[in-house]
Amino acid sequence: MVPSASDYLMYGLAVAWIPALAFINSSFEELRLARKMTLLVSAISIVAVWWIVFVIKAESPWIGRMSTQVLNPISLGHLSVSFFLILFTLILDSFDGWRWWRLVLASAFLLGGMLTTAMAASKGPVLAFVLCTFLLSIYWNRKPLVLRIGLAFSVCGLLLGILWVVNQNTIYKPIIRVTGVSQDASNAIRSDLLRNSVEQALGAPILGSALVEKNSRTYPHNILIESFLAGGVISGICMMILIAIGVGSALKSVRGHSESAWVAILYLQYLIDSMLSGALFLSPHFWYFSFATVALAADFDLIDKKGDALVA
Repeated sequence: MVPSASDYLMYGLAVAWIPALAFINSSFEELRLARKMTLLVSAISIVAVWWIVFVIKAESPWIGRMSTQVLNPISLGHLSVSFFLILFTLILDSFDGWRWWRLVLASAFLLGGMLTTAMAASKGPVLAFVLCTFLLSIYWNRKPLVLRIGLAFSVCGLLLGILWVVNQNTIYKPIIRVTGVSQDASNAIRSDLLRNSVEQALGAPILGSALVEKNSRTYPHNILIESFLAGGVISGICMMILIAIGVGSALKSVRGHSESAWVAILYLQYLIDSMLSGALFLSPHFWYFSFATVALAADFDLIDKKGDALVA
């Protein structure tokens, strides 16, 4: 069923704008608590998936990409990447004050998140993992730049190593899937869908053409192209401005405020997701992390200005 304009509005209110309000005027303690709760729920979800797949369903991990009826491989991959990034920000924020056993335990959980990402074998989550890890390492200004870049290369190299190990033991070959070298039918379908969507948008550049690509009757899997497709130049430019503001706010938060860095880095992750597999109607993670990131950046700007005024 093709969603109507009212569906877009109601869905946006329910899953994006209202949840994002929770981050407005949040204190440092509330953000730390939210990070821990999100981390805990993500960990429970990943453990539950492993339990369902390998214990209840008794499936072999080497036959097909890991997924459940609720979480497809792309969703599971992004869940594990989110878990990794949240835990990574927590480690970076608390590294100096942690004892060795906590670091060992956290590192084990990081490896679990990487392994789940590799078992899901989806391009989008792997790309989001690499880009967000580098951005987080480079913009996290509490350590020397050389150390941060070395850390990013080490972490991403470890993920590639896990992918290689899984690739050597599975019949679905995640490295081939992730690099797009295979004759995967989904690659050709996705390429045709994007090309047709761009051509359709160019055919009606002012007011837009339709909410879906007309041949396949589905969304283009790219929210920027979909915004031009659905609403023309005005909608597309508004989306570009929204993304620019969101990215700027995210980078500012990562660089200057560790308490909100996890929200900002998740926004960047789901921005990548929305550009590869997302839809305006079906990307709630992008929307509420977008609004939350902008709200937090504005709050911290106000705090910084008050602090500068007091110092002066």
